[in-house]
Amino acid sequence: MKNTTLKHINFPQTKTTFSFVGYCFLVAITSIPATVFACKDNIPGHYLNRYIDNKDGTISDKMTNLMWQKCTLGAVWNEQTGICETEKNESGFPIIDSQNWKNALERAQQNAFASHNDWRLPNIKELASIYDPACITPSSYYAIDLAVFDLPFNSYWSSTPSRKSTRFRDENENYVDTNTAYSLTFSYPSNRTKITPITEAQAVRLVRSQ
Repeated sequence: MKNTTLKHINFPQTKTTFSFVGYCFLVAITSIPATVFACKDNIPGHYLNRYIDNKDGTISDKMTNLMWQKCTLGAVWNEQTGICETEKNESGFPIIDSQNWKNALERAQQNAFASHNDWRLPNIKELASIYDPACITPSSYYAIDLAVFDLPFNSYWSSTPSRKSTRFRDENENYVDTNTAYSLTFSYPSNRTKITPITEAQAVRLVRSQ
């Protein structure tokens, strides 16, 4: 289906996004001194001593008191290697278990990884808290700490709905209005959120409060 009105929002450059998602990102980072960035020049780690690898496929964030799944939903955490493993397609690219927004919310409620049954889809503020533009270098095009999390896929769902609807053409070339929610793109050119139709498939990374 061809989406004719999907709107990309760049933050913090645009006034609209800065008032919401850009503000969330600023709130998430301002409590940590800028001098402790550690992603640049391929130095492992995001913020100094911020993340704790629990060695069970989960990551604790001392800044936000959240626990994240190290792997994107659909990848399998290998306890022996500590690596998130995925199947590859014929071109060698990982196969991602992408979901529409409703299914993402439901899958989160059903998830019991690492003996926790309170996993959920992060809201846009929580998702923005692990977004780090300092990690983008000439050799890495991802705004996330790859020493902590698995290789991110393009866009991830948040649980935050948008008040806007969008119109696109269905398989019968009829215009259809649908609700939208916020997703966040981690790959270059990142630094952007998207107001995305809830029928679209996006990647999912789950979180829980500690």
